[in-house]
Amino acid sequence: MLVITIAIITGVISGMGLGGGVFLVPALALLVASAQHEAQGSTLMAYLPTALVAAITHYRHGNVDLPISWRVAVSGLFGAIVGALLAGILPPMLLRRVFGLFLLVLGIYSVLRPGGDQSK
Repeated sequence: MLVITIAIITGVISGMGLGGGVFLVPALALLVASAQHEAQGSTLMAYLPTALVAAITHYRHGNVDLPISWRVAVSGLFGAIVGALLAGILPPMLLRRVFGLFLLVLGIYSVLRPGGDQSK
């Protein structure tokens, strides 16, 4: 039941475009006691259908810039391959620390970044 509750909450967060994986990986690692590699891999696998539904919904609402989306997707494929290979060779504790550092930097940036609503 805990996994289902976590999945629903992170699905809502993902659907809003807020990066549900940022919440799902720590939730699986800390609350469900998944190994770090398994938490990250499971999150990526679970993200596929969630991202597809969210992307279609955002597209229908006119919230997708297709030229930018395709450039990011194609470029991101290269980064995903490199990142997956790198994650596969990192020891679990180092992977956890790298992920934690990423979250810390992201949090600090989110709090300190200038500007407000960037809407059109």
